Amino acid sequence: MSTSRANTARPTGSRLRRRGFTLVELALSSALLLLLVGSLALALDRAGRSTRQGSAQVELQNQGARALRAVVAGLQRSGFVSDGAGRAFPHLFVDGTPLDASFELHGHAPPAALAGPAAELPAEFHAPSREVVFLQPADLDDDGDALNGLLPDGRPDLDEQGELVWDAAEHAFVVLEGPDGARHLVERVDGLVRRSIARGVDRLECTSSTEDPVGVPLGTLRVRLWLHAVDGQGALHPLRIEQLVRLENG
Repeated sequence: MSTSRANTARPTGSRLRRRGFTLVELALSSALLLLLVGSLALALDRAGRSTRQGSAQVELQNQGARALRAVVAGLQRSGFVSDGAGRAFPHLFVDGTPLDASFELHGHAPPAALAGPAAELPAEFHAPSREVVFLQPADLDDDGDALNGLLPDGRPDLDEQGELVWDAAEHAFVVLEGPDGARHLVERVDGLVRRSIARGVDRLECTSSTEDPVGVPLGTLRVRLWLHAVDGQGALHPLRIEQLVRLENG
């Protein structure tokens, strides 16, 4: 009988305590594991959000750089010149309203006010654009192709005195509201759209040394562009980019 009781004896208090500590440790380990998983998920979400925001900012900077290069390339070939009617180029005007009635061909309705998230942009994004009308050198003399007549040869034409000959076509960089409701930076020729340079350009500002004799050297224009983007998380990314441009005869 004594042997049977010994074989069926219950666990001692020491064994119960050891078993109890094991359950507590398991509960603590589970809680720590859940906390670690939650922290990891949060870190991954933040990293993903940061990556998306970074991608939106990089794409915006690339878009702004491309737009600025296009404007600079056009203006570099232009110059300070008067046409046969005595009109001075480049002509700067504000939000589609030429300051000289003789440039009314380039007038246009200003784009609608920025709305949605863009309404929260700084005041400089909401200011009027200062747009520009300019001439480019004529390029019609291809002496090496007599059969096909006069074709561009890639070199500006010169008159008998060696001065640049200016083409009569009037170019302009302006900001228009597109069919999609967004603002577009476009190049127009004689009042007609030649090409869309960039979508989402909030504002263009061309400034000569007359308007800013300190910040803009003689013979140059300063070009500034304001753009913004909204990433997939709804975060707003503003950008201002600028460059000084020396004109052909500056």
